[in-house]
Amino acid sequence: MHDEDLQAIPFFLVVGRETANRRAVDLALRAMVPGLTVETVAGNSTALDRAFEAIIAQDVAEFVVVDMPAQADPEAFFEIASPYVEMDELALAAMIAVVDVARFWNDYAQGSPEVAQMLVGIVESATIVVLANADVADDAESVEGYLSALNPLATMLRLERLQQMALDELVTSALTRYGEMAVQRGLGEKPTWDTGMGGFQAFTWTTQSRLDRDRFLALIGEERHASVFRVRGSVQFAGEVTAEISVIGDAVMVEEFTDDEARAAYAEVDESMREAFEEEGISWDEEGEGMAMIEDGTLLSFVGRNMPISDLTALMEGCTLPE
Repeated sequence: MHDEDLQAIPFFLVVGRETANRRAVDLALRAMVPGLTVETVAGNSTALDRAFEAIIAQDVAEFVVVDMPAQADPEAFFEIASPYVEMDELALAAMIAVVDVARFWNDYAQGSPEVAQMLVGIVESATIVVLANADVADDAESVEGYLSALNPLATMLRLERLQQMALDELVTSALTRYGEMAVQRGLGEKPTWDTGMGGFQAFTWTTQSRLDRDRFLALIGEERHASVFRVRGSVQFAGEVTAEISVIGDAVMVEEFTDDEARAAYAEVDESMREAFEEEGISWDEEGEGMAMIEDGTLLSFVGRNMPISDLTALMEGCTLPE
């Protein structure tokens, strides 16, 4: 086992569709830590578990890069990594999503709904988004704008910029941006986010009123405004029903729970966020207030291009039920 007196081995989780792009990020990360022993691990869940065990047992690696294809299951990976993190043997430095800008729109629009969900999912989960082949893409600005709106908390970097950075600069800038944006958005200081690129925006809509289920689902489904690309969040319907909503392109996903089930799930999220803040030496009460999901009410995030935000807000308010 890893010596308890030693610090946890930092690792970057690099996720993307194209092997060549993930490899380029791997090489850039290796260049940031000259002289250190870097291990790159990849494979299915069983292979990753064996690789982690070997790395810790050998006690040689000083830095780890996890190479994960986008179609892999991140949840399965984190189930494997969590015990090592909890025992302070491994520490996640950042999750990096690698996006091929030159083929993004084609993959997003022409692929199956599952492909679009995969592309969006890795970006929304990342703390750093690396843009590959942006220099040869005709619509790089629109891709960057959409990705920035999907995840305003993440640091967006073109691959060429990543290859010029030092490790401390990369991690510090990513954590600083993530923390600042999280607090601003959590406290409602940035309910609307304009990326300034390609007309892409994001805005948050909240209400404490219950919603008419059929009317709401029609508005985010077949009647959804063409400017809206993405909707996600939590909604409360009549009948003490809470639903998690995810809309990507033409795919509308609705998962419903009782209010009590939803509150129990939110309480677990709150506690995990509190623990994460405290591990970084940050006071939850001072910095994290308002960042937890709303326990009672609706919170939705809309992402789109040149959205008529006031009109969309009015339509959403038309779904609310009288108290």
